[in-house]
Amino acid sequence: MKLKKRNKKVFYAEYMEKTKPRLPYCVCKNRLHRWMGTISPSLWVAVTLGYKGEKAENDLQNFKKKFLRYLCYKRKLNKVEWKDLYRECRIRAKKINK
Repeated sequence: MKLKKRNKKVFYAEYMEKTKPRLPYCVCKNRLHRWMGTISPSLWVAVTLGYKGEKAENDLQNFKKKFLRYLCYKRKLNKVEWKDLYRECRIRAKKINK
């Protein structure tokens, strides 16, 4: 009797995140939109330009990083996004080792 090998995805914790990250409050119109996962484009632009403060901008950057890691887990990153994620992880590892 032959055992079937299951195709398991390889999981690298530094590049992948299994759960989809929650949207930050700063880019959602209200709680219902945050729960549904709807982003307000005008708030997104306001936060990226720095109109909503430094904390909101940091929250948005952390969300982008976590979302890239989630897409990596789902195997939906393109080549450019993968290189950005890999570069960021290498830079973070160098900072920790110093």
